[in-house]
Amino acid sequence: MSGFYATTPARAADEIYVDDFYPSLSPDIFRDHYRVDSSFSDDSVKRALFAALVDVTDDLDDWAEEQQAQGFTTLAEVPAKQLAGQSRLVILFYKAVYCLGKAALIDTYRDVDTARTLGEKRADDHELSSDYWQQKGRYSINKLLGKPTVEAKLI
Repeated sequence: MSGFYATTPARAADEIYVDDFYPSLSPDIFRDHYRVDSSFSDDSVKRALFAALVDVTDDLDDWAEEQQAQGFTTLAEVPAKQLAGQSRLVILFYKAVYCLGKAALIDTYRDVDTARTLGEKRADDHELSSDYWQQKGRYSINKLLGKPTVEAKLI
């Protein structure tokens, strides 16, 4: 029996070191959890994550300094509910960065392929928009900061 077996090549995307307070980011986890396929190069993924990281850390800087002044050297050390063995704050940090990274990819590559078939166009219409990912990222930042959050939709 012979056949063709398609495999996805292993990615060599290294973790992105943020700083001593925040946890490192994994481009591979970002790809897997946020459905970022191989049509995006590792460099494109890293650029999107760096852009998101700048936004998130800018929003969290004052809060992070307060936590460090209280003696917490990492985000994971800041007292928070533990979910599946991980700090809720760390989960929200990852979610904020990865959601904003996904929005950055969508915004950057929105017009790359204009020669799609009708079926692909219909499938894309069901894809979540950049605005959706921006909203989820901002929501996660506000939750991490302990700020109230509101979701409103126009009907």
